Amino acid sequence: MYELNRLWLDEGLPCNSESQFIGWCLRELRKTNRNVILVSYADTKPSEDAPEGHLGIIYQSTNWVYTGTSTPFADKAHGQMIERSTKHRYVFFLNAADKKLLQWQTFAYPKRPNSGNRGEKAHLKSTCRFEFLPYTTPHTESEMTAAALAPVVNFEDASVTLATV
Repeated sequence: MYELNRLWLDEGLPCNSESQFIGWCLRELRKTNRNVILVSYADTKPSEDAPEGHLGIIYQSTNWVYTGTSTPFADKAHGQMIERSTKHRYVFFLNAADKKLLQWQTFAYPKRPNSGNRGEKAHLKSTCRFEFLPYTTPHTESEMTAAALAPVVNFEDASVTLATV
């Protein structure tokens, strides 16, 4: 079992770069060892970048299995006890047959409520760095195929390093 941790990509990269990068890494890992199980955690603790904590949307979008939250704990670092927050735990199986090895219970992905008053929605719209476009007519099948085949980010020169947990 390996742990995926500390994923960070520059905000200037195109939309969905994180999920594309994780997808590329998973495909590369499958080429070298199909018997790998990955675990990763999304911190529930509020931070500057995530005032409500993280839900693990990147793992949800790349089809990881959600197994609930970890137990909060404390550990000693530099002579001081440090409280660690609860984290959302996700597991990914490079070989789908290995899912039978999972000992944790699985759950539906955690979501935030889709709520907010008109003012909050207007604020989100005004602070979003992406343009809001009106709904259009459905795309034709050929348009959808062309969009699906168009690469957004190329990771061909990237490398994957595994570290044992």
